[in-house]
Formats: sequence, C-alpha cells, structure tokens
Amino acid sequence: MLWKSEGIPIVELAQKTGLAKNTLTVMLCRMEENGLICRDVSASDRRQSLISLTPKARALEKRYNQVSQQMNSLFFKDFEKVEIKELEQYLDRIVSNLERAEQALKKGKDVHDGKGKN
Repeated sequence: MLWKSEGIPIVELAQKTGLAKNTLTVMLCRMEENGLICRDVSASDRRQSLISLTPKARALEKRYNQVSQQMNSLFFKDFEKVEIKELEQYLDRIVSNLERAEQALKKGKDVHDGKGKN
C-alpha cells in the first residue's frame, strides 16, 4: 500500500490494509527501525503522522513484485483463468462481509442476518 500512496496517515493505512491500528503501529515501528519508512508531521494537522517509504524501501519494490509473481504462480498452478477469477471474486465477497460485520459491530448492531450458510 505504501508503494501506491505517499505520505499516508496511519488511520487511512489501517483502513486500506485491513490491519488493526495497534498491529500496524508495531509493524511501522519495526519498519522505521530498519530504515524502511519515515514519519512526517502533517502540515494541516500537527497531531497526525504521515507515513512514507524511504529510498531503501523503494529499492525493494522490484524484488517484492518478483516474489509476489512467484507466489501467485505457485498458488494458482493448474488453475484455469476463469477459476482464478472466480476465487478472487469469492475472496472479495468474504472481505466485504467482514468489513460490513466490523462496521455493524462498531455501531452496536447484530452481525448475523440469517442469510449465511452454516
């Protein structure tokens, strides 16, 4: 996500990655210790830190993409393109269901609507 967005607030990063803010904070601390990210104070809100990648992290993007492609080849070995597309659609639906359930919990609503299959 950080390769796609420069100077992103932690809250937005948590939303886009689906990680809990406390989990993300621990990860970002380790990344900062390893020289992979920097934190800058927002010009519009001094209470807000903006996260950016360092040149060291940006240099890793090509290798990350290579590893990702290798993993995808392994994951989807012997799958037809249509099967991969269907699986990705199912996974997107699962993520949407989880996001809706999380929002409902935050609003104090019941997350079970009787439509799921058990």
